[in-house]
Amino acid sequence: MIPLIERIFWFLVLLGIMVFFHEFGHFISAILSGVRVETFSFGFGPRILGFRRKYTDYRISLIPLGGYVKLAGETYEDGYKGEPYEFLSQPKWKRFIILFMGSAMNIILAILLVFIINIIGVSVPAYLEKPPVIGWVEENTPAKEAGLLIGDEILSIDGKKVSKAQEVENIISTSPDRTLKIKIKRGGEVLEKTLKTKSKTKYGIGDAGIFFMIPPKIGFVSSGLPASKAGLKPLDKIVEVNGKKVRSYFEVRDVIRKSPGKEVTLMIERGGERKEIKVVPNNEKGIGVIGITFHIDTVKKKYGVLKAFANSLKENARLTFLVVDVLRKMVRGEISVRTLSGPVDIADFSYQAAKSGFIGFLSFLAIISLQLGLINLLPIPGLDGGHIFIIIVESIIRKDLSLKLKERIIQVGFFILILLMVFVVANDIVKRLPSGWKTLIP
Repeated sequence: MIPLIERIFWFLVLLGIMVFFHEFGHFISAILSGVRVETFSFGFGPRILGFRRKYTDYRISLIPLGGYVKLAGETYEDGYKGEPYEFLSQPKWKRFIILFMGSAMNIILAILLVFIINIIGVSVPAYLEKPPVIGWVEENTPAKEAGLLIGDEILSIDGKKVSKAQEVENIISTSPDRTLKIKIKRGGEVLEKTLKTKSKTKYGIGDAGIFFMIPPKIGFVSSGLPASKAGLKPLDKIVEVNGKKVRSYFEVRDVIRKSPGKEVTLMIERGGERKEIKVVPNNEKGIGVIGITFHIDTVKKKYGVLKAFANSLKENARLTFLVVDVLRKMVRGEISVRTLSGPVDIADFSYQAAKSGFIGFLSFLAIISLQLGLINLLPIPGLDGGHIFIIIVESIIRKDLSLKLKERIIQVGFFILILLMVFVVANDIVKRLPSGWKTLIP
């Protein structure tokens, strides 16, 4: 019960911050444009508490799933009178700015948060910042079928050059069930391979079965298990297994897993000296286990003020292109809409991010805020982007669309949004069933 309450709490914290910034964008731009703001509400439904200042009712409402700003004369149905302080009385460029500033504030929030993270400093796995040299290829995977080998360096994917392991992971994870053309460097030769990715996990993440070069350094040693009894210690570096040199922890893991009940000889480095240790893995359902985790080296990325801001702009631009690419692939059917996450998933992710620490939560908040800002600009009726699109069309044709047509467009858009919301919530729930959507099919 406690984890559920914590998930709800962190989800509401995340939502509250994003909604406040989004609605504040509408609010401040309306005020500066001379438009009266009648209501600034956190939440929907009946008013719980608040206060009134001049023309505005600042309130907290019953249902804390979002919020809104109500402008005077926002629609004709609201009793538009043609007063100069009403929204519809403003020129198109002012209405455009008021509508746009909600999303703009979410994007600004994302930039600000990444800037703060860059100032404080954040630790990331060191291998992600290194060239994408393959450290391990799993059996019976797309990478194995494509003929990729340990030591291959990935140069490009579908013509896009890559220089870091992080770039490769991003491309593959957002390309499930796709055929990718990969250019690799093997020795002094450049080769081209065809990689057919598959979909992995309930979120439909793309997977190829490759892992990058992670040194075989021990992280945690469980007491009472073979590793501890044999004398292995945290930060020991394994350099040989059964007399064979190893470069990645995957090689060590593979031998141990395949050796239940059989003695394995490890050559380790500790304090500049080498030592041979023999260990017999326990047999756990046919898999060898010695009771260790591997240490992943990290690098702390920390910048001065100017570089922190520049890096924040660069990172948010990268994430923006990634969001656009995912949406493009979804429209083209290259990614299933089942990969969409709704409030249930976001509550889970919020909780996990909060558990990882302050920086982890800020990072997740930045990503979600950026995505909210971008998605809300899509030209879908009912979203700010839909209203902006109508203003742009009217500006191009130099006349207003008929009120009846606008109403129909908004009604259709609202219906689509409701269907989409029902789907993503249902999708969140179905993901938690044993076989996903297949569970519901007789």
